[in-house]
Amino acid sequence: MTVRLSFWRSAIPRAVLLAVVVALIPLPVAAADPGSPAPTPDLKASIAKAAAHEAVAAARATAQQAQQGAKVADKSALDSPSFFKTPAGIVTMIVLAAGVGYGCYSLSHDRIHSVVRAGQ
Repeated sequence: MTVRLSFWRSAIPRAVLLAVVVALIPLPVAAADPGSPAPTPDLKASIAKAAAHEAVAAARATAQQAQQGAKVADKSALDSPSFFKTPAGIVTMIVLAAGVGYGCYSLSHDRIHSVVRAGQ
């Protein structure tokens, strides 16, 4: 069955749709302030900004190195059991096995016996 909407074939709905799309598109020209140009920072401000950025990056690198050192020192996390030996892992495996079993069962006990399905 083919459904044809003759309503969208006329020019008025198309024009309304075009107007809605154009209204939803953000226009960069309308967003900018036409009277004031963008201020350019002076050299000292740029250098101060770059130095602050480098200081933050250095502090972040130092913190990461300290955190990695703490991870190596903590060996109790390595003694944890495997996921599949935990109760959550066991339940996960049971649910997975039940799903696969039901899929195999329903594949061979399908109630639909059509000519189209017989060829598959």
